[in-house]
Amino acid sequence: MVSLGTAERAGIPVTFDGAGPREWSVGCLDRRRLSAAVDRLTDTGAVSVTVTGSGVRAEVPAGSKGLAVLAAPRIAGWKCDGKPAASHLGLVAAPLNGSQTTVDCSFRPPGLRLGSMVAGSALIVLVSVAFLTAARRRAMPASPPRHQPFIY
Repeated sequence: MVSLGTAERAGIPVTFDGAGPREWSVGCLDRRRLSAAVDRLTDTGAVSVTVTGSGVRAEVPAGSKGLAVLAAPRIAGWKCDGKPAASHLGLVAAPLNGSQTTVDCSFRPPGLRLGSMVAGSALIVLVSVAFLTAARRRAMPASPPRHQPFIY
């Protein structure tokens, strides 16, 4: 975001040439409203957040209701408190019922379990083939050395 300067009124009309809407407005930041929103989130937001390699755990104030929203895209594989995660504006969300004090969201890529089983099976087959090949070579009698005829 780049500051374009100070505006005297709440919206600046922008006109497009060709494709696009006839007129849009560029919004201006109301710092008082932003400060109030930040204060409200600070008072009602998470008390502490722990991020791990596979998820996020947050402690929320007692009595919290509504949605806890994680700034991560809601894609398949997210679970919050053991259930598939909800979505809020495309982000990961978990409903708060007022009695819980923690929210635990974890991510496991879709297909990870199946992919791990296939990879493990392939490894077992590879090791088995190598073992059987080595066992066959040991079991075969040693062939007598070949003599090449002497040419005089």
